[in-house]
Amino acid sequence: MAKAGTIRVTSPYRVSLPPHGFAVLESHHQENFNMEWTEHSFDKVLWITGGSGTIELDEGSSRTISLETGQACLIPAMLLHRLVDLEPVSLYGLCLDRFWRDRHDEWGALLVNGVPRTWTVSEALFQGVFRRLLFEQSMRIPGHRVSSAGLVLELLAWLIRNAAQASTPETAVERVETYIQALENNFFEHQSLEDVALRLGLSRRSFTSLFRKATGKSWLQYVRRLRMEHACRLLKESNRSISSVAFECGYEDLAHFYRCFKTHTNQSPGVWRKQQQDQKA
Repeated sequence: MAKAGTIRVTSPYRVSLPPHGFAVLESHHQENFNMEWTEHSFDKVLWITGGSGTIELDEGSSRTISLETGQACLIPAMLLHRLVDLEPVSLYGLCLDRFWRDRHDEWGALLVNGVPRTWTVSEALFQGVFRRLLFEQSMRIPGHRVSSAGLVLELLAWLIRNAAQASTPETAVERVETYIQALENNFFEHQSLEDVALRLGLSRRSFTSLFRKATGKSWLQYVRRLRMEHACRLLKESNRSISSVAFECGYEDLAHFYRCFKTHTNQSPGVWRKQQQDQKA
């Protein structure tokens, strides 16, 4: 939602892309907002943070896309469209030169028969990415183009992965099982239970129930077990420092790592490592 004091507009901003090929914008609509039929030379990702509306496609046709708060949509270049507010919309937009599409062959997953997809997005991810993009765009400190390009790729990767997942005709049980298999290789990543459930198209309650049924453990218990097993492997098979092991396993707080490790093994990491070395000697 737009905060008090936010500048509201009655028509869309005109966007001119800089040489590095992308720009981010923020727009909060007044009650009388009006958008003429338009098409752009660039692709744009819209993230709706307040209000609701429809995107009408092709003047004179009945094709529309509904957009609600918390959703995102990709509008491809050269698609005739206009946004019609049902409730005054607040949004962030990421405008991308078409060379981004040309350089990544997975871009096609973002469209269905040429029609834009919509996503219910991870608010934490989108908020963090757009906030950082706006900061980099405003401050233009050394390295801002490289930093921003990385953020753009992170956002596109999220959209592509979720589009591919949505197009896979899996049941809820199959999606959870696929996620559990993938978790073996990304247990160290920072993610919340809510974000995982959202990505799988499930409610928190449904995901929690299906996950426990498949693993016999809660999501947090399972993730911690994978992290601790990896920590034990590193402590036993390498001379890495305990802080380095903790970082690789997904812990930024060393004290938290110590507590989790002691709960898992009944010993501190240093004592456990020494015991393993004594047994090998």
